[in-house]
Amino acid sequence: MLIEDAIVALQIHEVPGKAVEMRAYHKVDRSYWGLTNPVLDDQARLWRQDLPLDERLQLASELWDSNAHEARICATKLLIQARIRPDDHAAWTLIKTWLD
Repeated sequence: MLIEDAIVALQIHEVPGKAVEMRAYHKVDRSYWGLTNPVLDDQARLWRQDLPLDERLQLASELWDSNAHEARICATKLLIQARIRPDDHAAWTLIKTWLD
């Protein structure tokens, strides 16, 4: 999945005025799209079902790198599963890149 397509799939759910409120609340200099958590949950669930792990990891990485608030939340939700096995090196490597 292309990152551009993923962003479009998310941004079509924008709640007018919510991005301004989110920026004021979070006080972090990054993009805010004005999306609700249920939208992010639903979209991440669809992508987890539809994409193989390597594509989910790529999409999660690109969403995180966009530095948009909702994209970063969605990136982490792409990795939600019952268990990430210790031998899932690609997933653990990606998660470690998100840490300071």
